[in-house]
Amino acid sequence: MSSSADYVWDKTVEYSSRWNILIVILMMTMIIIGSIGYFLMLQSVFGKVDFSIFTFLGKCLIIYIFSVLLHEMGHLLMARQLAYPFRIFKAGCMEAYNNTFRNFRLRPFQLLSGGFVMLNFNEVITSREKLNRFFEKDFFYISFGGIFANLFSVLIGILLLFHPITVEIGYLFFFYNFLILLAQFIHPSDFTKFRFIQKNPMQAAGVFSEELVVNKRVNSFLENLFHSYIGDTLSNKAIDSHTLAIIQRVIEYNGKNKQVNSKEIQQFIPWFIANFDSISTMQLRNRIPAERLLYTIIECNLVKHTELKNYKISRYANKHPLHSYYLKLKKY
Repeated sequence: MSSSADYVWDKTVEYSSRWNILIVILMMTMIIIGSIGYFLMLQSVFGKVDFSIFTFLGKCLIIYIFSVLLHEMGHLLMARQLAYPFRIFKAGCMEAYNNTFRNFRLRPFQLLSGGFVMLNFNEVITSREKLNRFFEKDFFYISFGGIFANLFSVLIGILLLFHPITVEIGYLFFFYNFLILLAQFIHPSDFTKFRFIQKNPMQAAGVFSEELVVNKRVNSFLENLFHSYIGDTLSNKAIDSHTLAIIQRVIEYNGKNKQVNSKEIQQFIPWFIANFDSISTMQLRNRIPAERLLYTIIECNLVKHTELKNYKISRYANKHPLHSYYLKLKKY
């Protein structure tokens, strides 16, 4: 990026991709070693066994699905204990919406798609006092709820190893829950997102920014929080991928509600257009929010087409990654 640019890319808030690669390599190594260990364990306990790869994969699939379900239930139960309603609950092929399990859905083709819990912050974070409580206490318990569930599952797996009838289930249960715990060191995950916000309090607005996507109106406290974040960040002339994502959501939100964009955003857009080439050649985690922001700027007619040159935007930039889930929400 040009040294004469008005804004600089803040690399101090970025997470090391090398660390992610290292953890992935470690996990792949453990999967290979764990699979061999599973076969050796069966031989040591039962002697000669007829090993079937299809039976093995079937058992792995069941344990994996159950482990993901426990992880997401850990988040959900902790959130409910702290009075945070959920919008979306997803664990593999299982889904529920709008803080109720009455319309529980199964989508078999998404067995291996992981899971997430999206909370309804708009109804809870309505004042500075509640915001402080969330980051001082609630954020930790909700983020680590899934981790606590998997830690408990690892201990259960170890206990099941001591009986021949349950040794096979115990081994797989221990192994998959341990892998999920190891995956917490890959960004973004529950652990790394929590650590990221602890180190970068200014990025707190990012935790709630999905509210701008799924609500026609957010409460006045959150609305002011987002505007303050953008105002402070752009005034300091330091941006990152989180800044681009939140600006994009604020522009969309303002467009839905026929509100004028702030002076800071209006000043930022020409610079962003002029420097899009250099931003779009950066790492994928930066290029995706940059393309989405550019698409939103074009869609909201905030720039003349003559200023866009021949920028190529991915055909996926116009859709939120969770769009198919958001369609089931009442206020989306």
